[in-house]
Amino acid sequence: MVAVVPEGLPAVVTIVLALGMRKMYKKNALVRKMIAVESLGTATIICTDKTGTLTKNEMRVKEIKVLGLQEKELLLCSVLCNSANLVLKEKGFDILGDTTEGALLLWAKDKGVDIELTRSEGKLLEEIPFSLETRKMTVVWQNGSKKSVYVKGAPEVLIPNSNLSEKDQKKWELEYQEMAKKGLRVLAFSKDRKFLGLAGIADEVRAEVKDAIKQTKQAGIKVVMVTGDNELTAKAIGEEVGLLSDGDEILTGIQLTQLDEEEFLQIIGKVKIFARITPAQKLRIVRAYQLLGEVVAVTGDGVNDVLALKQAEIGVSMGITGTDTSKEASDIILLDDNFATLVSAVEQGRLIYSNILKVVKFLLTGNLSEMLLIVGGAVLGLPAPLLPIQILWINFVTDGPPALALGFDSPSSALMRVPPRKKLNLLNKDSMRFILIGGVTISILCLLAFYLTFTLVGLQTSHAVTFTLMVFLQMLLPFIMRRHHTILSNKRLFLSVAIILLMQILIIVFPPLRSLFKI
Repeated sequence: MVAVVPEGLPAVVTIVLALGMRKMYKKNALVRKMIAVESLGTATIICTDKTGTLTKNEMRVKEIKVLGLQEKELLLCSVLCNSANLVLKEKGFDILGDTTEGALLLWAKDKGVDIELTRSEGKLLEEIPFSLETRKMTVVWQNGSKKSVYVKGAPEVLIPNSNLSEKDQKKWELEYQEMAKKGLRVLAFSKDRKFLGLAGIADEVRAEVKDAIKQTKQAGIKVVMVTGDNELTAKAIGEEVGLLSDGDEILTGIQLTQLDEEEFLQIIGKVKIFARITPAQKLRIVRAYQLLGEVVAVTGDGVNDVLALKQAEIGVSMGITGTDTSKEASDIILLDDNFATLVSAVEQGRLIYSNILKVVKFLLTGNLSEMLLIVGGAVLGLPAPLLPIQILWINFVTDGPPALALGFDSPSSALMRVPPRKKLNLLNKDSMRFILIGGVTISILCLLAFYLTFTLVGLQTSHAVTFTLMVFLQMLLPFIMRRHHTILSNKRLFLSVAIILLMQILIIVFPPLRSLFKI
């Protein structure tokens, strides 16, 4: 009875997992925790950042709106109220620091501003960095005996707190909204509370993102954008990548603070974009989805994203722009920061699970059929239908090449066209049903063949017939499980089965082998 145990199963499963993770790495998805591979196949929600994930993170100033004749002051503010730096390379400049601030420096450079000279002429007395709570950055510069306060940040924060009249505030709010509707990230500038103007910064959408989002919809996975940008910019990008559909809603951070937990859970299903969201709110969003039974994958690149990355079933950090802390907190690292890579990883996760399931079903069905055949023969008072050496041979050929070949199976056309599977044990009801029906069917056919040949011809011939029939029937199992594939789509499997069947025929016709296997 020991011979019917599928001793090759753990090794085959480990190999399939390792090769699957290697394939994901080649596609720029580095798996840090093996459990994430299993979770990827069950993901129902992807909460993705906008900048750098849906877009290229290549910021450039596309539009400027200046109040009066203050372009020089606006340029000065964009350079002094800025913590980024430019490094000269052979083909232009590299940005050290935030890419949005780098875009402002590149614009100033194009306008003829000597950044190093401008900064060296004064002294930085104080700096209050940008935060998602204040949505602005403030610096105090001294030039000679004069001190100036420069501020840059969200227009909805700076415009109401500037020297603009109520009428002018409304005018500039309209200007800001028009720029945001174009998908631009809009920044406002002021000096000593005197409003200077607006800068619209463009970040081109990744070409492959639209197709990736379409693929997630076909796979039954919901994608939501969680961004610190304003709702107009987020909406424009969402429409461009095909994220928004009729009836989808946008929820801002301010609106979210006004909702209690019950109210939030009631409307969250309609929301596709969360705008002006803080890290604490991002964590709240992840938890809300989990309360509704969703399996959440969330992206993040900063220290503030760590809690959300840890809370989600699948935490995904960025390999290029991500901090070390966010990478440590994540399960998967996108080496190219690309949303399409995440979707590819989901597909690979589904494929790995599907292939492991095929291997498990194949091995357990075969071994169950052997066990039932032996037990059935004993119950009927017949000699053993299979001899120990024959069982060892069957297990050797099934636990080896065919099982490994199933682990290499390519994705079927249906893999990303079905909803995510439920997070259940590997051997769920469907799997158990297949194993039971397959095992019983093979054992009955083999037992019937053994009984008839034993009765009509004799024991040695009945062993030969039963032994060969068991091998042939088990070699049919992989093709039954691969009904969504063409026969030749897995050449490794086809070749391994063909070789095994040829070897089995040689055992039957070659006298020394017949003697070895006692047939």
